[in-house]
Amino acid sequence: MNRYTYTTYPWDRISQIEDPVSGQNMERVLFFEMYMPVLMSLDGNDMVSYIDFWLERSPVDTSILRFIDDMGRHDWIQYAIEQDCIPTMKELCAGENIKDKIKRERVSPKIIKPKNVQKKINNILKCIKDIENTIKTDPDPKLIEKRDRAYLMLNKLTDVTY
Repeated sequence: MNRYTYTTYPWDRISQIEDPVSGQNMERVLFFEMYMPVLMSLDGNDMVSYIDFWLERSPVDTSILRFIDDMGRHDWIQYAIEQDCIPTMKELCAGENIKDKIKRERVSPKIIKPKNVQKKINNILKCIKDIENTIKTDPDPKLIEKRDRAYLMLNKLTDVTY
């Protein structure tokens, strides 16, 4: 049995490689783009650092590499996650990674139904008016802070786009 590393494998004979996550065949170039850090670690230093420890040619089409078994596929996925080649399985199932989720939640404001917005605005305005009347007789710093927070909430509600 030949032992091939990433640099010694005859890649010109391979057109597609099985994606360990989806199980579908993907173009060799795309596989290289996604899993290059893992592939570069296949340098022959130990038994698991050979291409043929993980992959074999398909008996149906010898230009396709497939994973030898499910255990190897699972280990490859874990190593690819550690190398930041792919997101975690939780992120894959969610359809976005944590960074993208945070970015999306910052960019898109929560949309509130218009009738609820007007009701909340009216409540905040009433609260601000009551606080300002109280401040006239008792200029307590906590009341001024509460009024300022109410104004901030009012600004947020009036900035919502529909």
